[in-house]
Amino acid sequence: LWHGAAWTFVVWGAWHGLLQVIYRLFGEKGQDTDRTVRGWTSALSLIGRTALMVILVAAGWAVFRATSFDQVVYIFTHFGFGMSSNSAIFILRLICFALPLVIVQIVQLRTKNPVFMARMNPSVRGLVYGLMFVAIMIFSQGGITHFIYQGF
Repeated sequence: LWHGAAWTFVVWGAWHGLLQVIYRLFGEKGQDTDRTVRGWTSALSLIGRTALMVILVAAGWAVFRATSFDQVVYIFTHFGFGMSSNSAIFILRLICFALPLVIVQIVQLRTKNPVFMARMNPSVRGLVYGLMFVAIMIFSQGGITHFIYQGF
């Protein structure tokens, strides 16, 4: 293959393409791909569909990241939810990054104003942006992480 990519990359591309085709077929068949929330049932449907898509895409990323099909089998047969101190730190960082975004999304939904922060008092907006910057600096990656394409 080109520039040293493994066959797992081809499988990932086929998987990603299949997901795109299925998504578009559901849209063409009149299935609901609308992301507007109109009550609890549509909110649960949206959350479920989004979670399913994230899981399917993450499964594809696992295939993409693997260096061989043996490694793909190993990844999917040894997947688990064991907790360690590293897991707890990761979850804490994830919550610290995701929670502000979830809060912003909820406020946008409740106020029906996607740019509510732009209309805030400039001092308050500066404080919010400053707190976001500090949070990013505190909870960001502590070490050097190699870029996924570096091995190609």
